[in-house]
Amino acid sequence: MIKPFQPGWLALGLMLSLFPGRTCTAQENYLPGRIITLQGDTLKGLIDYRNWKNTPQKVGFRKSENSEKTVYQPLDIRGFAVSDEIYESAIVEVETSPFKANELKAEKDLIMGKDTTFLQSMVIGPKSLLYYKGIYGNEQFYIRRDGQIELLVYKRYLKTQNGKKGIGENLKFLGQLTHYFQDCPSIQSRIKNTIYRKKSLESLFEAYYKCAGDEIAFQKKSEKLALKGGVFAGLSRTTLKFKGGTRTNSSGSSPSIDLSGGLSLDLIFPRTFQKWIFRNELQYYSYNTEESYKDPTIIGGYNSTIINKFGFSYLKLNTMARFKFPVKKAFGFINIGMSNGFMLSQTNDRYIDSDLDDNGPVYFGNGINDVRSHEEGLLIGLGGGSRSVSLEARFEVSNGFSPFSSLESTVHRFLVLAGYQF
Repeated sequence: MIKPFQPGWLALGLMLSLFPGRTCTAQENYLPGRIITLQGDTLKGLIDYRNWKNTPQKVGFRKSENSEKTVYQPLDIRGFAVSDEIYESAIVEVETSPFKANELKAEKDLIMGKDTTFLQSMVIGPKSLLYYKGIYGNEQFYIRRDGQIELLVYKRYLKTQNGKKGIGENLKFLGQLTHYFQDCPSIQSRIKNTIYRKKSLESLFEAYYKCAGDEIAFQKKSEKLALKGGVFAGLSRTTLKFKGGTRTNSSGSSPSIDLSGGLSLDLIFPRTFQKWIFRNELQYYSYNTEESYKDPTIIGGYNSTIINKFGFSYLKLNTMARFKFPVKKAFGFINIGMSNGFMLSQTNDRYIDSDLDDNGPVYFGNGINDVRSHEEGLLIGLGGGSRSVSLEARFEVSNGFSPFSSLESTVHRFLVLAGYQF
């Protein structure tokens, strides 16, 4: 049996003294960390941190960047610490019943097993909370009582009452917590409303420490969506292509080179190594273009060239998924998403140059009879950067400004954008 940790075994000195630095290989991610040996000695070095979704069953360790890798399993060490996470080796009881709603069975009895694993410390102090997540995603919590690790018992099962099927719960953990926190009567009523979830249990432990006047030696920070703002600017090259109407011999539109820029807000998902990002942008862009085509029908039989001049400015909301990946000491990324542009200003002029008039093109009203004020598009981008600076090449295609089903106005846009994040 592995000797359990004493409260606060690693909480203060271990976390404060982790030195800066990071070493990555193709499938490894080495961060500063420490190993606690079975003899209680502390080994500084680099730990292969995988941002574990499930409780780890092994951990890689190097004393230095160039040293050999050693893989430790729970029986080999007392525990380890890396990033802001502390793990403790233990042989524990686990409740192995199905827990997903579509897999529940009508069996109230507990199905117990054992696992040799690394438990994650959520709270360390006179009263400690530990966390386990199995390979099938079942979450379980533990307390330390009289130096021993004790499972907080909870189970969901199918039950039938009055002919109706529902979900029943074994809430034994509430009784365990009532006894565990019996020295603080003021939180007993709060225990009844506690649910078997990280946030709820952490909140209860915080309330206990506030009531008891004790200090928490270590508490794992809750992981939430991270927000990161930024600015970006660059150049756009826009071309406009019509399909339909009388434009059978159109020369096509001239490309428009313009400045574009805006603000960005990234929502970074937790426990993904900051790889998956939901990105929102508020962007200004504009373009001015011209097309010409012959239409002998517009002025009875005379050779006539129609010249349309279009110019639009938009405020756009871009919504994208970004996948970010390391490239040595820098990073690369791929964006894919959609855009919604709202028109701010427009130029929509038609001129006619015909054999009937030698004075040159004459203004003849609007290029098209009506324009759509809301533009929708799809975009994809590829880029890279270092630290807070990035550079991206982006392609976008949108439905343009024609509201008519008989006349399509497809806009193609290529952008080169430089970005900076705060």
